[in-house]
Amino acid sequence: LDTNIFLSHLKFLDELKDTVIKGVGRPLLVVPWVVLQELDSLKSAKESSVQRNASSAIRFLHSCFSRSHPRVHGQTVEEVNTEVNNLAISNNDDRILHCCLVYQAKLKGQGTVVLFSNDVQLCNKALVNGVKAVDRKTLLSELREICKDPHAVPTAYSHTPEFSVRVGQTAMMDDLLCEAERIMKSALSTAVEYEMLAAYDADRWIQIVAIKPPWSLKNLMFLLNKHWLAVFSLLLHKKAREVREELNTHVMKRHSLNTGKL
Repeated sequence: LDTNIFLSHLKFLDELKDTVIKGVGRPLLVVPWVVLQELDSLKSAKESSVQRNASSAIRFLHSCFSRSHPRVHGQTVEEVNTEVNNLAISNNDDRILHCCLVYQAKLKGQGTVVLFSNDVQLCNKALVNGVKAVDRKTLLSELREICKDPHAVPTAYSHTPEFSVRVGQTAMMDDLLCEAERIMKSALSTAVEYEMLAAYDADRWIQIVAIKPPWSLKNLMFLLNKHWLAVFSLLLHKKAREVREELNTHVMKRHSLNTGKL
């Protein structure tokens, strides 16, 4: 992951880390050491929007690292010091490319490293060195192409022994939670749209709803809170409020970006 992805697409990354991609599974997100350094520097940038986005990204990563998220991995200092293909490093783009090459070597042909960046020249450097590179628009289509190659997708839970990825029971429990949240998201999306349509009319509800679809699970919990009195409290049993609050606590804990925005 390049720094610009954290600044521009943090919400997308929060969804991506737990999303099952057909033929690929859930991706492992790797954060280069230099990206952590750049975010640290950008939190003091002159532009307030850059400061805010960098700080949100730092909080997001801390949330993932502190609870040992099994699919968000930070490059270690040991990995930074690994020599790869006599690469001469002269700038931060080269350091991100170095991270890609280190992980490509670790995979030993049992998976595919994909650079996710909006920097065209960095993508050029990656492509020249045999690393697939995508931006936000081409990510999903490229992953679909990768899944056609049986050697490009590692077996579930086995991104090779070198990765410090949690396996076994921890990974299985995380998969179960992710699947439960996927089902909950699907059910709540249907319910929210149905009840908003019932409370208003086909033309008005989409203008009134606080967040326009498509919705993340975090969005849906916000909508239940936002429209509770006007819509949902009239339709659901009093006990449902307690359930909603418990679900909201769980969802915010797992998906907390601490940005104040949804």
